Amino acid sequence: MIDDYLKKLGLSDVESQVYLACLELGETPLNPILKKTGLPSTTVYQALDRLAKRALVEIAIGKRRRYLPTPPQNILAALRAEKNNLQETITSFEEALPLLSSRYSTSLHQPLVRFFRGREVRRIAEEILKEPIDTIYYFSGNHRLVEMIGEQYLRDWMKRRVKVGVKSKTLSVTPYSDDIMLHNSQKDLREVRFLPQSEFPLSNVMIYGNNVAALLSRDENLGMVITSQEYAATLRGWFLELWHIAKKK
Repeated sequence: MIDDYLKKLGLSDVESQVYLACLELGETPLNPILKKTGLPSTTVYQALDRLAKRALVEIAIGKRRRYLPTPPQNILAALRAEKNNLQETITSFEEALPLLSSRYSTSLHQPLVRFFRGREVRRIAEEILKEPIDTIYYFSGNHRLVEMIGEQYLRDWMKRRVKVGVKSKTLSVTPYSDDIMLHNSQKDLREVRFLPQSEFPLSNVMIYGNNVAALLSRDENLGMVITSQEYAATLRGWFLELWHIAKKK
């Protein structure tokens, strides 16, 4: 049983035997370890050196080498510290992933497609603020983004968008009077124009940098993000063409 736990720490059978012998003996010279394990001296020497490199055994060098096992409690503390460091690394990588993915897909000229559900759209909103962009281009369809993302979050996000200087241009087919996304505001760096719904049945689509985020299914709260320089440029060009013929409210 104990051997199984030690194997999960990455110890070999020999290293496990030597470490357990050290735990039972306490601070000790080599000979008691040899007697306890019944292993050849060369094998034990090598195992002790490897254990020392992993901070599982301390070696006191004097007239005779003595070996002192690291208390198991210290090992647990070290593992927890490694876990915390790993979690911090994972969190940092998650934050950097959109930018790394964007460069990866652009360099290979292959679109990258990601899917999201419901309020996972907040990840897209946070990603936008990290992109080195000047303007977001937003097609507002016949249902409101605020219903997916939450009004309070959206208000806070818009303040942060303004703070980083990212402007917003929106084309809408449905002028909801109470939709905070569909009001022109110089203070909020937001311009909104409208198109007739009968001629332009738009879906909710947002273009930012080399990315296009689209809400695919209102009922299932399903959407996707396509990272493609060419595709984003095409939709952005289409948006700007429609922008010129759209009407201000």
